[in-house]
Amino acid sequence: MRVLFDRDYIDSNCTIGYDVSYSVDNTVATCLTSYAVGAIGFTAATAVSFQFLKQHACISGLPMSLFFGITALAYTIAGIGHQITEQRDEVLGIEILNRLSYVLLIISNAILIATGITLVTTNITLIIKFLWIFVNLAVLVHSMVTKSLVSVGVLCMITYLSMSVVYIIFYIRKRSDNGGRCITYLTKAVSLLVMIAGMMVWVLLHEKCGSIGTAYEICFQNCPLPAPDFNHNALFHVIYGVGLALFAVAQLQQPDSKFQILFFFGYNNTQNSNELDYKALHKDDGAFNNDI
Repeated sequence: MRVLFDRDYIDSNCTIGYDVSYSVDNTVATCLTSYAVGAIGFTAATAVSFQFLKQHACISGLPMSLFFGITALAYTIAGIGHQITEQRDEVLGIEILNRLSYVLLIISNAILIATGITLVTTNITLIIKFLWIFVNLAVLVHSMVTKSLVSVGVLCMITYLSMSVVYIIFYIRKRSDNGGRCITYLTKAVSLLVMIAGMMVWVLLHEKCGSIGTAYEICFQNCPLPAPDFNHNALFHVIYGVGLALFAVAQLQQPDSKFQILFFFGYNNTQNSNELDYKALHKDDGAFNNDI
């Protein structure tokens, strides 16, 4: 749970007692930056969808559009929760909205995992699909039971790091190519690493800038940020949003979702003239399995 402070307690310079029920982060910076991430995601989802619509390949563009759109919805809902919640025991703000944002983040991350798997191999076995379902369900159950975003964050960071490695390998294998296609792989890797950096900011600073405990009791004196007005949550959103925007730009330049992710779900309609040939696509993208 993202807890922060009681405004009256902070304004008194920690000289009065505080009511723990009011220790929630509903600061303007946190709300606005969360909405900003949502705006970036919705814009990216619209742009990706429009790009594939022009190519008459709507089905191929759907997965990455969903990734951006669902991620955007998760952060928008989180922003609403921060804005309207004033007490920790408010069911609507803390329980329903928080859990809904957790579920949406797991779904968007699952789409990205599927994309990564199809970039690495075309042999999507039942075991791979089972593990994909099991991991995401396990994280979902854990987040619901513990009411914590920790397991969701760990899964996202592992996914982003793994995808970054894939893109870097693609970049190394294709770096001798002319034009910007090679650089786009590196851009994708860097963008995901920036998103990880945003998450790590939250991990490293939440005890100094937000959690109830020593930092809160001494009015965030050890926090390197101007907390509570601009805290670890807000900085996390800013850095994550920059990474998400960069990833969107790279996806528009060289989409991952052109056809191959559909193989994860068993779609194999190569007869459609509007869809790209799978082998030709992997030739361009430098897939691990072969260089056709």
